[in-house]
Amino acid sequence: MKTKIQYFLFSILLLCCRFSYGQQDSLFSFFNVQQDGNKVIVFLTIRGGIQCSGLQVQRGTDSINYTLVHEFPGVCGSPSADESYVWVDDSPSRNTVNYYRLEIGNLGIVSEHKFVFFQYFEGDKLLITPNPCEDCTIRFPNDKREKVRVQLFSIDGKFLLEEESTNNFYSLKDFDLQGSTFLVSIIYENGKKITGRVLKF
Repeated sequence: MKTKIQYFLFSILLLCCRFSYGQQDSLFSFFNVQQDGNKVIVFLTIRGGIQCSGLQVQRGTDSINYTLVHEFPGVCGSPSADESYVWVDDSPSRNTVNYYRLEIGNLGIVSEHKFVFFQYFEGDKLLITPNPCEDCTIRFPNDKREKVRVQLFSIDGKFLLEEESTNNFYSLKDFDLQGSTFLVSIIYENGKKITGRVLKF
């Protein structure tokens, strides 16, 4: 009986050491987030051999302050194999960076954070962040990653540049355009055009 108790205590000690600070992410073999339309999908996998309770997803708009947004019910993990989970965040903060982290309450383990810039467009409008800005990023609807033309004009209509892209954003940080307002046009393959203004200082 004494041997069994000693073995049990040793197992608890080993478990605590395993999940000590600096090895906190050894619980998760995979953790990632990505935007899908107007939602953010959270993917995670708990390593085999771990069983837990109180698995939480927490979200914040910085990497310090978080709030609980979802808790998986019941026992999490598996004693024999990796176990994966998916959760869909229907209400991420719009047009800003959303930070996510995981916490397993009964073990006191907190994962590293993952983040995604959640883009939300109301109609056919450009999102320019920040504006005014020094390093401007122009964001626009392009979920299908079709080829678009990015055009930049001075406020009086003088043509400045044109580049092609298949992304849903374009950065002006490498261009020496300072102290003025510029006109931006995004032209799609079907001829559709979205325009906006950016003030670069």
